[in-house]
Amino acid sequence: MTVATVNALFEQIGQRLHDAGADSEREQFARLGMQLKPYADMAWETFLAQLAKVKRPPKSAAEKEAEKQAKAELVAKAKAEKKAEADTKKAEEKQRKADEKAEQKKLAEAKKVEDKLRKAEEATAAKLKAK
Repeated sequence: MTVATVNALFEQIGQRLHDAGADSEREQFARLGMQLKPYADMAWETFLAQLAKVKRPPKSAAEKEAEKQAKAELVAKAKAEKKAEADTKKAEEKQRKADEKAEQKKLAEAKKVEDKLRKAEEATAAKLKAK
């Protein structure tokens, strides 16, 4: 298969897209076909091998800064989530301790009332026994 064969396939797809009313996609295939014309006599595998050798231009300072900023934002977001999770756990633990303390206080109060009633009953029983 050659680049020309692939280009012909792109043209067929473009025509089908045009018939379906998708002209913007057809234009993209047409642009791709125009870019492939200089390589029409080259084998597709050879073309792909050459394409793989093309080096990307080095990143600009703005691109590097944007990536650095995006990473910093991700780290900050992760830290914020971790802090929020820790704060939530801390609040839950504090609430649990407060509930436990309130329950102990309630039990102690109930025990005091029970002791007073028991002592009052004993005193009453002692008075009745003394009569």
